[in-house]
Amino acid sequence: WQNIPKWARKRIQINGEDLDEPDFSAYHPRILYARKGLAPPNSDPYTLPGYKDAGTRTFLKRALLIVLNTSAKTIDKARKIAIKRIEYDVSIEDIIKPDEITNISEIIDKFAVKHQPISEYFFTGYGITLMNIDSKVAEAILLHFAKQGVPVLPVHDSFIIDYRLSEEMRGVMVDAALKEIKQLIPTDSNMEELKEFLENRIKDDILEKAELGRVSGRKASERLKGFV
Repeated sequence: WQNIPKWARKRIQINGEDLDEPDFSAYHPRILYARKGLAPPNSDPYTLPGYKDAGTRTFLKRALLIVLNTSAKTIDKARKIAIKRIEYDVSIEDIIKPDEITNISEIIDKFAVKHQPISEYFFTGYGITLMNIDSKVAEAILLHFAKQGVPVLPVHDSFIIDYRLSEEMRGVMVDAALKEIKQLIPTDSNMEELKEFLENRIKDDILEKAELGRVSGRKASERLKGFV
């Protein structure tokens, strides 16, 4: 389930129940600010001013995370490796580089300005430490629900659970992160997307049944003709 697209995960059910997927908002950047004892900027950590194309945030998020996970003997070498990795990810994954972004190096510089308080972590490979931290948080969350016999499917910084337990999950996530990171990390829910998905599924089911009804009606008529 971790390697399938987000839209496909909406179709997963546990014990016949539909699921929600609460996640931490801009998790790794917020952890870094917490380690510095600072609050993150008010704006979305994964966005930059001046870029508004649809899909830009997805690209910028991937770029920033690569910068945090890349390391080499020198900063210049790490920077070159990061740029190549960003370009490679765009070529093999479902990530589109918006037309408005023409210079990846410029994007990295803008992130360094926006996140100046944590820019010391750029090109240090600190992402491994961040993964260790969020794994401890995830363990606490999973153990909480395991003790209740509630199945949870973790996906990086999100947790798939019975939609009826979504609010409880978000509360447990906040508490576990606060205990480990010492700062409030906000969470998001996909409940609105789930509602839309379910509404569309119901509509599709109604249309499918209506079509089956028409087909059955035609078949019945054809059979009756054979007896007339």
